[in-house]
Amino acid sequence: MDNTRLVKNYAVSLFSSAVTVGVQDKIMSELQAIEKIFTTNMECKSLLCTPVVSKTHKLRLVNIISQYLLVDSMVTKFLAIVVNNARFNLFSDIVLFYYKLLNDSKNIKLATVTSSGSLQLNIQDQVKNYLESLLQLQLEIKFYFDPEIVGGLVIEYDHCLLDCSIAGVLNKIEKITNKLGS
Repeated sequence: MDNTRLVKNYAVSLFSSAVTVGVQDKIMSELQAIEKIFTTNMECKSLLCTPVVSKTHKLRLVNIISQYLLVDSMVTKFLAIVVNNARFNLFSDIVLFYYKLLNDSKNIKLATVTSSGSLQLNIQDQVKNYLESLLQLQLEIKFYFDPEIVGGLVIEYDHCLLDCSIAGVLNKIEKITNKLGS
């Protein structure tokens, strides 16, 4: 089942509330801290997602996490709503969508750069500066590596794909020769 609309509704609701009080960056940091707990402790997230555990116990766990992290009451109330609606399985996607909303509000576009090997920090900075200059956008870039691209870079931003990899060029050549051969 596609939960895109649900994820968007939860994220937009929280973001709108955060903007009203001017705490959208703080809320993002707190959501990331909570998400980090769930990625390092899968049992904790499983407890909040399983229908076997009562909502009372889930809410208790949410309150313990909130107190431990000293999160804003807005986040605690939001988590309670997500738990009460049995939607905690969507939490990671909600955090990602909130992050997108926050970056959009700052006119920052998310991008990924994939290379055949790990890039040094100074090279990452050069790639970022070049892309921001070329695209006339402020970018937040995540760098990945995939040895299958052989060499070069694959850049994704704002639903666009720029494949400057050797594997990408070879694939294009193959498609052209296949068209010519048929």
